[in-house]
Amino acid sequence: FNNNFRFLFPEYCPEARKAGDFGTQEAFTIPCRKRKWLKEQTVSTCSVGKVIAGAHMEVHKHSDLVDKENIRTPDQIRTVRDHYRYMGPLLERGPIPPHHGWEDIEGTRYDFSDMYGTEVIDKEEKLPEKERQWAILIDSAERPDGTTLWPTRFPMSELKIERQKMGDVLYSAQYLNNPIPDAGGLATREEIKFIPREIVRRIPLRVHCTIDLHGMEQGARNDFTVFNVTGFDRDARAYILDLRHKRFTPFEVIDNIFDIFDKWKCDFKIEKDAHARVLLPFLTREMAKRRKYPIIIPIQRDNRVSKKQRIWGLQAWFKGGIVRFCEDLDCRLELTQEVLRFSQTSTYHDDILDTMADQMQNREGGVSYDLYPDEPKGENVPEYMRSRAFTGFDPLTKGARFLGDKEDQ
Repeated sequence: FNNNFRFLFPEYCPEARKAGDFGTQEAFTIPCRKRKWLKEQTVSTCSVGKVIAGAHMEVHKHSDLVDKENIRTPDQIRTVRDHYRYMGPLLERGPIPPHHGWEDIEGTRYDFSDMYGTEVIDKEEKLPEKERQWAILIDSAERPDGTTLWPTRFPMSELKIERQKMGDVLYSAQYLNNPIPDAGGLATREEIKFIPREIVRRIPLRVHCTIDLHGMEQGARNDFTVFNVTGFDRDARAYILDLRHKRFTPFEVIDNIFDIFDKWKCDFKIEKDAHARVLLPFLTREMAKRRKYPIIIPIQRDNRVSKKQRIWGLQAWFKGGIVRFCEDLDCRLELTQEVLRFSQTSTYHDDILDTMADQMQNREGGVSYDLYPDEPKGENVPEYMRSRAFTGFDPLTKGARFLGDKEDQ
């Protein structure tokens, strides 16, 4: 204790000769405490991963939980999130003021999927204004008027040098507290097209539903189950009609399948392993009991193509404006976040995007026949393109056959 602090706040300081008994760097108790029967120390510290049990504190201050060492892998990111969640039950919640606990969080953004984004910012954005619990302040080193937060130490010229040294991705997270995807991302906000459902109802569509079950991938404890109902028009444009995005139980998954079948009369595409291991036994029983038999198409995965690569193929659809979304979708926010935050290295959720990529595949993992537009017409169309009418499926390969295909194709 320095002399100035001891002079101004003597009641908080132990006797000079007993300073060694005051506490440690991990915890200490001030001499002037009034409720001396409490077992908790006045101040206690811990780090991510430390075992803490029993103590209930009135204030939790989470400082720099996320750093460059624990953001490298999905497991490390999950460890930080779990640490924050486990701290929640240890917050004092007595009804008598001022003993009802509160907490605050401060730190620097590193990634879309870091603890600050997934546990605070994203959850608050999904709540109505009246139900939000956090007062969120996100500050940036750059001001909209061209000035900087700290002009004496970090003028704009210095920040430009830092951007060149660090790169846009790291600079945006560290100095602007605004993570951006690397490699340009999947699509911009302007390329995500929403249209009124009244317009979609007038378009004849071939409708399919793709299902992505959560927990089917190793380490995917925080993924969601997604039902994606998509219709394709005669020009091979895709319209996302219905999205259901939640951690459904197996019973809720079955109920949603029959509900979607009653509403859209569509078939269902699902990963082959997920269908066989999770759904097949119970779904077969429910079909017999309900006397309804939706068509289930197991999709065979190509081990040579990763999920990231399949999703990356959607970029051309967004850029070309040929995938559109009904504007009244319930999970519109989650959809927008997944599209804007997707990259080859990001660990953010991509469950909706995975079902969109599955819409483009057939049973064998090839290109779906829905992606072929109807036969083009007009005198300027080459002869070989005028005869591309769909003639059915090949009995051996099960692939789509078109008028004009060669026998060896």
